[in-house]
Amino acid sequence: MTVFGDPNNFALIAASVQSWNERPGLGNGIFHFVVDGRLFPRRARVSALSADIGSLSSGNALVDLPENSAVSSLGTDDAFRFLLNGMLPYILMDEDEIPDNFQTDYTYQASTNNLEDENCFAFAVKVGHQVRVLAAEIVLDSLAGGNRLLDVSEAWIDVKELAEIIDLAKEAFKNRSL
Repeated sequence: MTVFGDPNNFALIAASVQSWNERPGLGNGIFHFVVDGRLFPRRARVSALSADIGSLSSGNALVDLPENSAVSSLGTDDAFRFLLNGMLPYILMDEDEIPDNFQTDYTYQASTNNLEDENCFAFAVKVGHQVRVLAAEIVLDSLAGGNRLLDVSEAWIDVKELAEIIDLAKEAFKNRSL
């Protein structure tokens, strides 16, 4: 298993799991984000490494580094809700609250398939020379009438450090050294 970055702040964890592959190689393994010491997704699950690591490219907010001054000034939970509602409003909002002319916006999406398949979402917004990464697992609370619970984690990371983490993960996959 390889850890790229600082798990106390922001890191990627990736490893090929040979017993999950029919042939030797890096097809399937584990892939997680670590944001402020919390693992997303929190359970090990099969990741198509080429898809998860491959998604760390143009179109992913960890690479494109979009800016949004309104989001940068919001508190952690409010910023996460704002970004999730812009991408997938039906997760937190009632259908009648979603405008008829709603346009899905994936600009700030940082999460990969492996995270989202477990109801974990991550977003990234550049603020100056830093990137604000927000991540949470959406959990249904059956005791609270089916309300969705959020416990948002936040990390701030230097733009250059983030680029290095992404590059190292992609290089390790390319060189088959996970």
